[in-house]
Amino acid sequence: MTFREYFTRYEPDGFDSFEERWGYGTEDFDTPMDEEYLWDYWFMHGGPSAQAHDMLQSLDLGKDLTGPDAVGGLNFFEESNMVSCWRGVRLDDQVTISLLQQRLNDLGTGIRVVTGCAL
Repeated sequence: MTFREYFTRYEPDGFDSFEERWGYGTEDFDTPMDEEYLWDYWFMHGGPSAQAHDMLQSLDLGKDLTGPDAVGGLNFFEESNMVSCWRGVRLDDQVTISLLQQRLNDLGTGIRVVTGCAL
């Protein structure tokens, strides 16, 4: 992916600070970006786990999934270390899957929770 493709897709305002932030000139817009940066960005912002993190965190998931007396357990995480960056949600148990699906239905999201690999 080139800088131009990246900024067009993910950071449209980034064109304004391109030279200062990246140290390249506008003639470099079509230069390929470092693949490692793209993967880190995707895992933190664009990938399915990051999207689930953002979407679920924005919802009122109710007392059964959040709070001190919660029955289920959702763990939102953001991890960054020397090897990788990752953001997502982990479910504590099978009960949480059922409670999450019910709450998503109650909220009218139209989202179906699927575990494992489904087509």
